Amino acid sequence: MAGHKKYGHIQYVSYYKMEEMKLPEDLNTDGIMIKNATDVPDVDIVKYDQEVFPYERSKYVLTLLRKKNGFGKVAFDENEKVIGFGTVIIYPSGECVLSPLYADDKRIAQAIFKNILEQIPLDDKRLLRFHVRSVDKCQGGFEWIQPFVKCPIRKDLAAYLCYTTHLPVINYKKAFVNFPYTNCAI
Repeated sequence: MAGHKKYGHIQYVSYYKMEEMKLPEDLNTDGIMIKNATDVPDVDIVKYDQEVFPYERSKYVLTLLRKKNGFGKVAFDENEKVIGFGTVIIYPSGECVLSPLYADDKRIAQAIFKNILEQIPLDDKRLLRFHVRSVDKCQGGFEWIQPFVKCPIRKDLAAYLCYTTHLPVINYKKAFVNFPYTNCAI
């Protein structure tokens, strides 16, 4: 940690092989509508992101949620208010990276991930594994994923994230899976 005596966050990562994943049939998604991120106005996505991470990164968020090799989704309530978003990006290596997953609560986070999983053939031999990460401050942690895995939840230490002045001000209650930690804090 090169001179730092205090860390800002502890970054964890979980890897699940495709055969360890499942699509739960009994998940309650009542009242939650999911749309492709490409079909949602920019302002709606950016506004929700600002509720979680109050720093300007609109181009980054929109680009990540709308990647051609990804499955960017936005969740809405019955009043058509954005209540979450997330994406899985599939890389040429077969790595399926879930990043980010923001939602008002666990049920919404699970609805977004379920909608994404319904579009990914879990038996495709070209797909290697799911890569899921989170930091210790995220209240959603890793428990939200339990209905989607056939095995016990795993998490491994990936990194200690240090900051030179202070921790960024973030709404951790809505962060279930953070953005790639090489690019931004949460």
